[in-house]
Amino acid sequence: VTGLAFSDAGLIGSSTYQYSVIAFNNSGQSLPSDPVSATTPAAPVGFSMDGVPDAAGYRVSNPGMTLHAAVRGTILYVSTWTPSGGGNDHFILVSDTLLSDATTPAHWDKAGFTAQPAGRPYLVAESENDYCAWVNAPGNSSRFRSTTDGQQMEGAINLLDAFGHMPETVYIAALAYQTANAGLLGAQAPTASGTPDNNVPAVEFLALPVSTIRDSLANGVYDFLDPSRAFRLETRGLNAAGLALAWPAVPGRTYRLWHSPDLSPDSWTVADTLTAPPGTAEIEILDADVPDESRAFYKIEALAP
Repeated sequence: VTGLAFSDAGLIGSSTYQYSVIAFNNSGQSLPSDPVSATTPAAPVGFSMDGVPDAAGYRVSNPGMTLHAAVRGTILYVSTWTPSGGGNDHFILVSDTLLSDATTPAHWDKAGFTAQPAGRPYLVAESENDYCAWVNAPGNSSRFRSTTDGQQMEGAINLLDAFGHMPETVYIAALAYQTANAGLLGAQAPTASGTPDNNVPAVEFLALPVSTIRDSLANGVYDFLDPSRAFRLETRGLNAAGLALAWPAVPGRTYRLWHSPDLSPDSWTVADTLTAPPGTAEIEILDADVPDESRAFYKIEALAP
């Protein structure tokens, strides 16, 4: 590695691994460091298919159509409104890549085009009956749609089986089309980027790095939001311009950065409020006020979606 971070993937659950570090440059290499060990958590449990979101913390888009997403192991979970009680068919599109333009005809002869490449998986449920299915998906994919208005249609798909590799980023979109052939696009998540039309270009998909929506403990909290797992506030260097700060971030989630000169309870003030842009796995900012202070303390608050 060239930096100070290393990520080891594909490990076995409930197993202990040991690591040592050797540093080297043109003058040679150091002795190995003392080993450190880490034990992986148990293999994640499956998702529940019952018409209710598996966790409120999995919500990645709201308003627009409510959309939930999470990853445990190689399994992606998605959910959105059930079409029961309405006049629209509902779709959740899933892909490992997107086209530069919306040129793929909408599924089921609906109006418009999408940027999802042909042959990629999607979950669909009809408004006029109880039909719900994955299309272009592995046979072990699961799905469920509630027949109660206001609940969810949801599904789980093995990303490794679906794409032949574990993607670094998944692209998802929830769409509601009028039921008839050539039905118009009436609602979507994320919301339309400009004037709403029947097309779904790449900017109207959620770009979610898999690392940002992973829940390795299956407890309803993303690793990136849990200080006991992946969440860390780091300093990236201090110079005349200020102090660089960075932390893991879930796309679309809003964070509040707090600052204090001395840790006293009444000294904390909000330094900034930022929303992680699509496709990102990190927020990095520069606090330009630091050179004028003898010391500074920070904390991050992740706001509810």
